[in-house]
Amino acid sequence: MSSMTTDFVPVDSGSSASSFTDNDGPGSFRAVFQANMPNSKKPLCHTSVSVLLLSYQYEENFTDMDVRPEVDQLESVFKNDYGFEVQQRFIGSDKDAHLQMMRHLIQFTLEHRDPQALLIVYYAGHASRSYDQTRENPGAYDLAPKRFEANEEKVVMWEACDNVLRRVKADVLVIFDCCDTGHLTKLRSGAHVFEYLGACSTTPTHGPGENSFTVALLWALRQMSSEQPFTTYQLLAKIKEHKLFPQKQVPVLFPRSGYLEENIWISKRRTQLTPLHERRHSSTAPELRDGRCDYVDLRITFGHALSDKDGKHARELAKLLAPIVRNRVSALRPRHVAFVDKGTCKPISAHWMRAWNHILALRQFQGVTSKRKRDMFESEPEDPDNRHKKASTSIDVELQTQYTAALLSKKLDSGSDGTGGLRIDTSFMITPAESPQPPENIEALLRELEKVID
Repeated sequence: MSSMTTDFVPVDSGSSASSFTDNDGPGSFRAVFQANMPNSKKPLCHTSVSVLLLSYQYEENFTDMDVRPEVDQLESVFKNDYGFEVQQRFIGSDKDAHLQMMRHLIQFTLEHRDPQALLIVYYAGHASRSYDQTRENPGAYDLAPKRFEANEEKVVMWEACDNVLRRVKADVLVIFDCCDTGHLTKLRSGAHVFEYLGACSTTPTHGPGENSFTVALLWALRQMSSEQPFTTYQLLAKIKEHKLFPQKQVPVLFPRSGYLEENIWISKRRTQLTPLHERRHSSTAPELRDGRCDYVDLRITFGHALSDKDGKHARELAKLLAPIVRNRVSALRPRHVAFVDKGTCKPISAHWMRAWNHILALRQFQGVTSKRKRDMFESEPEDPDNRHKKASTSIDVELQTQYTAALLSKKLDSGSDGTGGLRIDTSFMITPAESPQPPENIEALLRELEKVID
């Protein structure tokens, strides 16, 4: 790839691990900055690379898709072309699928975990987001042997398995050749580099065959095996170049790390075994990341507003900060500069005014609920013909609650435009049929809202 020979490697514009807002899509200040801010060209290597290939055992009346031939090829490429340690594990029909998956992951991580190791976990098969309302994790995701599988004992709840990998002190790359992998962006993680490479965003993907994601992955890995170390972002770009890969299918790469925003580096084992003294004196030889590596957050204040229009200011800022990464002579050895947030400088009076508006909204809400309370205890016995009117009153209370909560969700201490803040979900209807003492329920809610103001 041409980017291998340049001084720096561009990072994926969507790879920031910070929490995104609705204004963080393509063309936003964050996206343009990340696309133009370089990484160090000095690769990060690992002392070991271990691969776990997972799939459902192909059995009659159990699975409806045979992925084994492609998985076998992937095992051969990782072993023979890259020198990685590889193992295949299957989920059979004789035992609980979720427990089998947990066992495979736990055994794999216990055996290979190391702060300077890379663990690659691959899965091919059916999968989709879960619509089970009892699972609280917003990234609930199910793996299954068939496209429509109703038997719970055959389904793997991946968000629970993900917790096993999240606790591992090692770099982790998860590769999914299945549908709806973009839904996994709702999962969260901690330190170390933890990335997901998925076959598609929120759409179905092709099964085994010449148009499958795994076939494109195999082609890309073979093409890049003779080159220098490469990042997962470069691997993703190479996958898209495969001539038979569907143009409408958009593979995704996103981080699970909360701090380390640089993409994972992949290289053959013999490249990683460069002598230590050569790594220290070469600007391109791979180096190991210190397990105690730190990051520093800085704030730059400008004398004018920064515009998102045409990305000019974002590109200029990236150009201004690029020398920080370019200076490899410094003992600090900086590797990457990431965009965290863009805010607006406002006087303290603006924050006080915002807080006062919240208090006014809260008082208005208290007045409405107090009126409903009086009406409820002073009104005449309900006539059967007036039941619809009481339902309307309940709806008014619900809408007022939602309106007040929406106001309270704004940040009290920040003037940032388009940034996320506190959100209180009060989308419920309080009616006498649901609770014998609705005024007390509303007052309890008010006390919780007052805590936010305080």
